Amino acid sequence: MIEEKKFISKQNFEKIHNGILNENFPWYYTPYSTSYKYPFFAHTLKPRDGQKNSLVYDFFIDIVDSFCQIHNIKYTEISRACLNLVTYHSDRCTDFHVDHDFAHKVFLIYLTDGETLIKKDGKEISKKCEQGTVLCFDGILQHAGTFPKEGERRIVCVVTIKVEEKKRSQVEIFNYFNDIVKDVDFKNHCIGVYNHLKQMGCSNDLCNAGLFHSFYGTEFFDPKLEVNRLKLVDIIGYKAEQIVYDFCQLKDRDEFLLKNIHNNKDLFFINLANLLDLNIEKYVPRYLKTYERFNYWSNVWKENNLPWDTKTHDINLENFLNTFNIKKGKVLEIGCGYGYDTKFLYELGFDVTGLDISKNAIDIAKKNNSQNVEFKCVDFFNYDTENKFDLIYDRACLHGDFEPIEEYFLKCLSLLKNGGHLCVITGCRSDNHKFVFEQSQTNFVTNMNIEDIKKHANKYFNNVKIDEIEFKQGQSYDDGIGYMITGIKKWK
Repeated sequence: MIEEKKFISKQNFEKIHNGILNENFPWYYTPYSTSYKYPFFAHTLKPRDGQKNSLVYDFFIDIVDSFCQIHNIKYTEISRACLNLVTYHSDRCTDFHVDHDFAHKVFLIYLTDGETLIKKDGKEISKKCEQGTVLCFDGILQHAGTFPKEGERRIVCVVTIKVEEKKRSQVEIFNYFNDIVKDVDFKNHCIGVYNHLKQMGCSNDLCNAGLFHSFYGTEFFDPKLEVNRLKLVDIIGYKAEQIVYDFCQLKDRDEFLLKNIHNNKDLFFINLANLLDLNIEKYVPRYLKTYERFNYWSNVWKENNLPWDTKTHDINLENFLNTFNIKKGKVLEIGCGYGYDTKFLYELGFDVTGLDISKNAIDIAKKNNSQNVEFKCVDFFNYDTENKFDLIYDRACLHGDFEPIEEYFLKCLSLLKNGGHLCVITGCRSDNHKFVFEQSQTNFVTNMNIEDIKKHANKYFNNVKIDEIEFKQGQSYDDGIGYMITGIKKWK
């Protein structure tokens, strides 16, 4: 970490004062920084993977180049550059984050006084920098900007540069590993995790991360190794080391990754390999099942012209609401897909939460709906919330899942208010009463049948009705016969 106070010359600072700090400089409202919780104003000099985008780009890159020349810092390209303006917020700082998933350095050029928090070697370092200071640090270090006092503003130019990484052979990596790890059981476990990841066909970066997965210590285990992050970056590379670091920071790791596989696939794989090597019976089946569902549905939703994509809400849902005179309340939609039924429910005045295991589906659902609708990319069986719902609605999810039916109804039961309604719409059925829907060129047939559904629905719900319905499909598919299963939660 290098800090140079008053690095900006008087002549350059006059240009900054007259050009950027005056009231006529163009700033653009940006709703998302590290999260939607912290909107800010930005002036982009160069976007990620883009060309320079501002007349003041060269001015700030000249400052970075001058700093690099003095401190012998070499880089291959400017990754991004942006002027950020933030104002008062009741929170102390933004979320801690890193800017890229490749080797880079971060430059902060302070156009006003400001404070940046940096996590290094397990400690939080506060850098209170005066106007005109340039601060440079390795991009692997998590950092966050603090918010100024009321009535003040914090303006910083952020520039990230890409730097070259050394390429180590696997022999060199294993030699370092063997030199530093002396405990035989720990060594065998780390190699076991590495081998499991290899067998899964994971990348070299992910396999190497598995070899070192708990080197910084986890919530369950402290290897008591004095390992410097930058040294490990030098051995296995930026990306692999970042996975190791993130894995070691996880809290309630086993449950967290089950609920958040979509944003943490690499960490999920590391933990799956870890659980397999340790043979943790409580979690291995759940991890394998979650991965099976995630992988299957993620691939399915990449296709166009899906059979259940009707481009509108299901008329059976409308009929259900009218029949039971349900006009308001909290609704949980399982397998919301592109959000057509979600939108219909929201526009009727319901408070709706949509779930889907596919990030592709959720991204499109968000575009199709109001920002007031909450969407969660999560496996329904791993979804937890303190909220209880007046209605759980499912169109074409139950018949396409791989879990035992009883577990499905038990999960619904746990999320419904007392007296809450369940409405499940299944897809087309074949002559043997197993549910079938066409998916590309393949018929997908589940192992469940209507008698199984009736048995478990009646066990946990009152007033269960199972009606044959017309099940609408996409324009390239024939409509068919399905079922609508409705019931009211039993309670003592």
